[in-house]
Amino acid sequence: MTAAVRTFDEIRLLAGRSLRHIPRIPEKAFGAVILPLVFVLMFSYVFGSAISIPGGDYHAYLVAGIFAQSMVGTVPGIAVGVASDIRSGLMDRLRTLPIWSGSVIAGRTIAELAELAGGMSSSRCAACSSAGRRTAPCSRPPARSASCWCRPSRSRGRECSSA
Repeated sequence: MTAAVRTFDEIRLLAGRSLRHIPRIPEKAFGAVILPLVFVLMFSYVFGSAISIPGGDYHAYLVAGIFAQSMVGTVPGIAVGVASDIRSGLMDRLRTLPIWSGSVIAGRTIAELAELAGGMSSSRCAACSSAGRRTAPCSRPPARSASCWCRPSRSRGRECSSA
């Protein structure tokens, strides 16, 4: 087995270890999936009519802001996870093994990104459902989703156009 394959296997194993903590710690699932969903729905319905943006749509700014907040919010999770591994003695055990030293951080990062994907998908569904007649991100392939916005249409489901 080559060194690169072994490193990717170590990262995969450590990411799986981090993901196995989610059922044991339900707060992680709450913070990653439910919190962005609540933010989108709350700010959409509670503050949606109170805030007006000249020349723009509040809902579009809201969804982009919640996505950015969720992305930045993963950084403390990685740091806390690595600190927890150091405190529990896992890092000392891993130092005795012939593994790449960055595999712990890479595994944590991949696990946090997997949690973030769940949160982004729930936020995206909430954004499309709360949009009503306004615009919201639509379900297109990832290559086009950043520039694609959808409007509900009676004839074909969702009409998408670049915004």
